[in-house]
Amino acid sequence: NVHFSNNLFRKVRMSQLYSDNQQMFNSVWYPQYKFDTPILSLDIAKFNDKAIDCLINLYEVKENKYCHLFDDIKEKLFKKILF
Repeated sequence: NVHFSNNLFRKVRMSQLYSDNQQMFNSVWYPQYKFDTPILSLDIAKFNDKAIDCLINLYEVKENKYCHLFDDIKEKLFKKILF
């Protein structure tokens, strides 16, 4: 595990896990309290050298005012996966 902080983030945590057939990476970014931004979580997993999963979470205390930033990415990925 790696932890650090700076002027923008009060805490950033990154960790990796390796086993025979899988690799996982997790990171959580906690912004400084003075910023009106969500907590960001990123998970990437690779299974059996074939499947790669990526999960991005925004933890917002207020209304979902940042989720729309991922609409273009989500639309492109779903088109690629479903069609």
